[in-house]
Amino acid sequence: MIFYEDEFCLIVKKNPGEICESHNDSQKTDFSLVSRIINERKMSSSRFLGCVHRLDRPVFGLCLLAKSAAAYTEFTRLFADGRVKKSYVAIVEGKFPNSEEKILEASLFYSLHKQKSYILTEKSAQSMKDNSKISKTAFRIFGSCDRYSFVLAKPLTGRTHQIRAQLANEGLIIKGDVKYGAKRSDREFPIRLMAKTLQFRHPFTGEDVFVECDFPEDDSLWRLCGESYAVLRGLR
Repeated sequence: MIFYEDEFCLIVKKNPGEICESHNDSQKTDFSLVSRIINERKMSSSRFLGCVHRLDRPVFGLCLLAKSAAAYTEFTRLFADGRVKKSYVAIVEGKFPNSEEKILEASLFYSLHKQKSYILTEKSAQSMKDNSKISKTAFRIFGSCDRYSFVLAKPLTGRTHQIRAQLANEGLIIKGDVKYGAKRSDREFPIRLMAKTLQFRHPFTGEDVFVECDFPEDDSLWRLCGESYAVLRGLR
């Protein structure tokens, strides 16, 4: 699904379990978001199309693709400079009361060996501290149902697994995310985390762009989450 398009970029929906981009030819047709878009639109294989920012494989939602190397450079700079506002919605285990927005800040270390991020403490190894980066995430709990709560998260930095690790450190375990403490995997979605909105000033046209991904309509839990989100946004 395409949410926005001009001569410089596309904003599309990445499916859960799909990788954003692959340099491995054997994966391009079956697993890559970029290759899927190229195939669906019958684009030339020589046409440039690159993921400007990457979502974790189990995450679904909005992803921005650049249509040229020049556009890729400009949009990458936009993200690197913190001029893109992003929000995510997560469904977490347990029923928690609604909260006002809070800022989480921590040193985050990503282990390539374990493919996992860790929140560092004073007792962490010095070698991990030397390779850690400060991560900041704003979050609030905006609703709940019998066994789950709904969280709006806005990453203020762009670290690997940032939202997943920081929410888990707060006891807010994303449903299905066994890597970060979930009780069990989710049968419908790899993990219950979606890239909900993107907002930025277009680097070429000067347009203020705001794009929002829809909640899955065929899933009862996401529908409940969507109803609470509508109340949060004042849509109901």
